[in-house]
Amino acid sequence: MGPWARCQQKVAAGEVDINICALRNEERSRYSRFTQTPMAINDMAVFVRQPSNRLLQQREDLTGLRGAMMIGVSLGSELDGFLQDHTRIHRVNSLKQVFGLLANDRVDFVPYGRSSGRLFLRENYPDSGLADLLWPLQRGELYISVSLRSPHLGTLEQLEPMLQAPGMSQWIDQLLEKYSDLYLQQQRQQKP
Repeated sequence: MGPWARCQQKVAAGEVDINICALRNEERSRYSRFTQTPMAINDMAVFVRQPSNRLLQQREDLTGLRGAMMIGVSLGSELDGFLQDHTRIHRVNSLKQVFGLLANDRVDFVPYGRSSGRLFLRENYPDSGLADLLWPLQRGELYISVSLRSPHLGTLEQLEPMLQAPGMSQWIDQLLEKYSDLYLQQQRQQKP
């Protein structure tokens, strides 16, 4: 699908019907409808070089530090505002560049989803000393959304009982693990 910002544009235009693992916000509510029940929880983590001489135990400890994020990525208006006002965020085009800046000591931290960040580091920077801090920078509920332009908008109501069914969250966790492993295998096969 491409970068996250492009995916959101396609949902808004009706070119993509269903978006999974989406944070709910006011802007996205203008072009899509969300399930009431989240499908997963995504901890936004702080990734750093280990060992670090800085003691980072809470968000305020990032004040004055340099961070890196991809162009077009938002962590929500409140957290975006904090990072803009209290840190120096460098915006780049790719996740490889984001973590490359951290690996090369050009930035002090990277705010990124814990699960996807660990997955990316495992494949691209396995022995780099980059790791996520234990505390969550932000806990985000991830939802399924359907484009308001989609002919499948009516199916959203059918998803709600499924998301609330006993054992569903464990099943989704198993699927995420399975497809994370498949993704890593595909990435390894594509490398020259």
